[in-house]
Amino acid sequence: MKRGRIQINEKIVEIHYITNDSKPVMILLHALGSTGASFRSLMERLSTDFSVISVDLPGHGGTDNLVEWNQHSVNEWLEDVIRSLEINNAHIAGHSIGGDVALQFAARFPDQVNSVILLDGGYLRGEAFGLSLEEEINHTVTHCRTFHFSSWKEFDKQPEADMIRSSMHENNGRIELKVDVEAAKELVGLMSNQPTQELLQQLFVPVLLLRSTKPENINPIRLREIERMEKFLKINVIDIPQATHDLPVDQPERVAEQIKKVYVNETS
Repeated sequence: MKRGRIQINEKIVEIHYITNDSKPVMILLHALGSTGASFRSLMERLSTDFSVISVDLPGHGGTDNLVEWNQHSVNEWLEDVIRSLEINNAHIAGHSIGGDVALQFAARFPDQVNSVILLDGGYLRGEAFGLSLEEEINHTVTHCRTFHFSSWKEFDKQPEADMIRSSMHENNGRIELKVDVEAAKELVGLMSNQPTQELLQQLFVPVLLLRSTKPENINPIRLREIERMEKFLKINVIDIPQATHDLPVDQPERVAEQIKKVYVNETS
């Protein structure tokens, strides 16, 4: 996987890519507090059938924050990125909150989107868990500000260290997430109640949801949220056995296999 930077309106956007010029393009959008590098294993498995590009979201990794945060600015930012990369259309895959961004973009720019692939994202609203927007934002801020370590040696003691290393960096002598806390707050605020009924009714592209199955105690919430979406759009739902919310990171082989089953024959 290679890394590069492009400039959009005098702002830097960091991308990670494995190009395959003869294959359709897939753009991947990561979870809150993560970076595009988190998709490395998944991208390697997809690259036989897709030209894959993961993008660091605004205020994450090596991408500059937005000057102004609203739904229009996020959509326009992603559209500018795609135009800069000279991509006419692509499959858009989003993990967690990246799935919300993907759905919003597909509703606004359907001609540029072949399909949306939700990697356990884009369907679980905060209110389904009984959380207020204030509680979601407070939780996000607390996590971003307290998830840090005194050294890489201390960080490596964490059981998930290998999976999240790409989301960390050294800053002022400690190991922290590569995220601007204000950007995280803004993103959560914009996506908290998504997808709304209005958004779902504006979606006309194919949508595939690869859904986690662990922890099992929230399966009733998962099912209710899926039933809600199915009232307004056709969505293909596939469960990934034994997968947590981090399924593209800890189950890349299974995720890639399911994506290829659905889309490779169509795009070959």
